[in-house]
Amino acid sequence: MKRTLFSFVVMVAVILVSAAKCRQDEVVKQLTNSHVVWADSVAVSPEAQARIVYDLVFPIDGPEGVADSVMAWLMPVVADSASLAPHADSLDFAKAIDGIGLKALSDDVAELETMVADGHVVSTERITKVAVAYEDSLCITYLATIESYLGGAHGSYAIIGATFRKADGRRMSYSDLLADRTPVQVRNEIKEGLKAYFYVSTDSELREQLFGKEDFTMSETEYANFPLPALGPWLEKDGVHIQYQQYEIACYAAGMPAVVLPASKYGKSK
Repeated sequence: MKRTLFSFVVMVAVILVSAAKCRQDEVVKQLTNSHVVWADSVAVSPEAQARIVYDLVFPIDGPEGVADSVMAWLMPVVADSASLAPHADSLDFAKAIDGIGLKALSDDVAELETMVADGHVVSTERITKVAVAYEDSLCITYLATIESYLGGAHGSYAIIGATFRKADGRRMSYSDLLADRTPVQVRNEIKEGLKAYFYVSTDSELREQLFGKEDFTMSETEYANFPLPALGPWLEKDGVHIQYQQYEIACYAAGMPAVVLPASKYGKSK
């Protein structure tokens, strides 16, 4: 009788686990994204035009909190100021893309007209793309890339990612994605990754590649308190991405220093 009861308990436990897994799988099905493409241009002269492109994937339905969290992150990425997109709601956002794009285009046209009047005949362009870079049963990552040329010696480029937990929409941080490492260990591994990026082998060689507060070279103190990127990490299939933006820690010619910490080492998500 005891054995029969134990078997029944085990069976119930298996059913509950299976049901929980089904509910977890349903989370993926419930998360619905929308894809909007918006593009427009204005010619200021036969040889100068301003062009704006948005190619955006964003959530419109899903587990409670996820869409709101993603939109709160996405709004300042897409719009130059909060005033361009006053509502952090995905449905409002879908309708607001036209207004956001036209306002950005109007600003660029005004700048371009000034440049042309000053004798600088150029064309300007801004392309903003947002896509799903990674998804599993526990989290989803959105990745934004922003390319722009607004006159000057060269254009600019930005890569901004964020990973959100499906259970409650919370944006995942270093402590979530790299839970098995202390902050000191994380910084040290980023340093080692940057050595590989810059093709150097020693701390002193790496310091010479990086901006500091004085003389454009990191001091020993600054290096000991190694700066993390201003924009947090995100998870993709190949691991946890640590991305510095242009000019954040190195000169333009150095590109955009980046490190990927292997996911197998840190675990997929928490």
